[in-house]
Amino acid sequence: MLSDSDLDELAESFLGEEVVIEYPFLWVCPQGLEMDCSDESARAVTADEHTVAQARRRPEPPLRRWAAGRALHNDPRRLDELSAGAEVLPPRHRGAMLHGLLDAADGLQPADRRRLAQRGLRNGQARVRRGALDMLCELDGPEPARRRARSDPDRTVRAWSERAPLASYDAGPGQR
Repeated sequence: MLSDSDLDELAESFLGEEVVIEYPFLWVCPQGLEMDCSDESARAVTADEHTVAQARRRPEPPLRRWAAGRALHNDPRRLDELSAGAEVLPPRHRGAMLHGLLDAADGLQPADRRRLAQRGLRNGQARVRRGALDMLCELDGPEPARRRARSDPDRTVRAWSERAPLASYDAGPGQR
């Protein structure tokens, strides 16, 4: 249904703090709206087929994860920009974006992958740290990753074990 450029545009909208959706007001109020206040200080308002309404929404973390992964997959040079953008978000959203970057890190240089893995290991979310352990294992082998996992305060991270490599990131929705 959506082209690659449509998906790219959608992903970009999920990277910001909030998404502003504009739509015809008549979608939510098909009969229209007319308010005529008898008070002279109030103005008359009419909503018709030309009236636009707005809704502001904060994208949920799974959408941010997908968007960050897609953006990095499309342009690995954006790593620093996307990392900085994640820093201004609340912790759950920041973790989701970082997880998306980890998902799509295959196209990065080893030094950037290592930097990203170290950042993931400092994240407050256990699932992000587990993803960073996977990357650390790919970069340095399983033993350094196991040592790092054993020292983690979260039992699910301490239980981390090496897994079979995943296929490279596929930017299509529902593919990951």
